[in-house]
Order: sequence, then structure tokens, then C-alpha cells
Amino acid sequence: LSFRRPPPKMFLPIGDTPNPKGTPWVNYGLMLANAAVFALITLPLMKVAPDPTDPALLLLFQDLLAQFPNQDPNELIQAALGEVRVSAYDAFLIHWGYRSGAPSIITLFTSMFLHGGWMHILGNMLFLWIYGDNVEHRLGRAGYLGAYLLTGAMAAALYGLFAPEAAGNTPMVGASGAISGVLGFYFIWFPRNQVRMLVVIFLYVDVWHINARIVLGFYVLVDNLLPFLFADQSGGGWPTARTWAGSWRVWAQPCSLTAGTPTAAAEAWTGAPSSPPRPPRPPETRRMWSGC
Repeated sequence: LSFRRPPPKMFLPIGDTPNPKGTPWVNYGLMLANAAVFALITLPLMKVAPDPTDPALLLLFQDLLAQFPNQDPNELIQAALGEVRVSAYDAFLIHWGYRSGAPSIITLFTSMFLHGGWMHILGNMLFLWIYGDNVEHRLGRAGYLGAYLLTGAMAAALYGLFAPEAAGNTPMVGASGAISGVLGFYFIWFPRNQVRMLVVIFLYVDVWHINARIVLGFYVLVDNLLPFLFADQSGGGWPTARTWAGSWRVWAQPCSLTAGTPTAAAEAWTGAPSSPPRPPRPPETRRMWSGC
């Protein structure tokens, strides 16, 4: 039997058009803040073992401790640390991620700047870079910052209402909630904008220009609503930064879209100006690469 690897396929948004004039300083500041937290806190703590005496480990291994109520918790934690890859960052998230079982106004906001790994933060920052400048231009700097933080906080609060009880002590992390709020604004306010999609299918490489609502609608359906409806969010499995980030994204994005989209729709209904006319399509950028 011979097994062939499937051909490489990628559909990646790399920009949008038209772009507003001016520099989106708040958007750049939010991206810088997320990157700084990741570089100065996340990466160093991921390389360090947790302190076995940290009380956060009691919540981290609560399912294990519940299975052996007559055993010494410290001994169980020590044994678990030898079997499970847990870092000091996982314990850190217990303190600074948002937990619906122990809600805090502080962690509503600190959780927005914490991420579970490279792919988590890179994906979030890519979407913020593409879509945030238009929304900042529309809302203004102060309004954009307020909307970003408010929709992120609303997403976390709604998560607390709908999340399974078993996930009450699972910390939620990531900017997905706030960024999905930005996408909700963008979806309503810029219906004629085009998203540049890098398409790679084996040796076929091209840049497609697709209507923003089609791209965002597909994103909401495939990456948000379907996981939200069908994914198992019971809190099972070993809790780590990566699984927390995935669980948080599945719940936060639909919740935050429900915050951003109606707000933008309300303004659009009052007769606020829509996006500028669609620019002419730029020359074809198609290339056929040999794969080197």
C-alpha cells in the first residue's frame, strides 16, 4: 500500500481594501500590548515548571483530586506533575484568566491579553491587523478602544452565563472575544470592502479578492457557530493553556459577535455613512511556483 500526502492547501486573509487614511495608533497599541505580554510573560513561564505549593494547582487538578478524596492533595499533585506537561504559565492563568466560577472585573480584562500559544496569538493579531484599522477610523481612537474592551468583556460575561458548570474553574484566555466584536462592527459597516485571500493549492498560488461579508460569514459559520453548537465543552481532559484557549475561542467569538454586530447595525440603521465605493480590482497577482 502506498500513502500519498494530501496536497498543501491554504486560504489565508492577508489584507483588505480600501484602507482608511491615517495611522491606526490604538490598533497598533493593542497589537503591541498583546505581543509584549506574550514575549515577556507567556513564553518565559511556559519554559518553567510550576511551584508545587502554588494553590492554583488545586484548581488545575480538581478533577483528579475529586477522584481520590482520601489521598493527600500534595502527593497527588506531585505525581500528576510527573505525568502531565504543566508549566508555570498554566498556574499563572488560574490567577489571571477569567473563570466563570470565580468572576472578577480585573480578569475580565487581563484575560484579553493572554494567549495559549504561537498560533493562538498570531491568528488573533492577523485578524486585528486586517480589520481593526477600518473600525478604529470609524469609531475614533477612544471609541475604538472602548468598543474593543467592552465587547471583549461582554463575551466573557456571556460565557459565564452559558458555559457548562463543569467549566466554572477553567480560565478563559485570548483576544478572540474582543476581536470578534471588531469583526461584528466591520461586517455591518463595510459591506463593499474586499478581503485579499492568499490561496495555495499544491502548485497553484494566487491572491483572490473576496467580498468581506462572504469571508466573515464563512469564518463565523465554520470557525464559530459549528464548534459552538457541536463541540464538547464539558471541561474534560487535562487543563492546559492550549485547551483553555481553544475552549475560550469556541464560546467567546459567538458571544462577542452578538455584542458587536447589533451595535454597529443600530448605527447603520440611523443613516450613518457606509463604506466608500469599491475600488477597481488591482492587476492579477497570480504566480505558479515550483514549490521550492
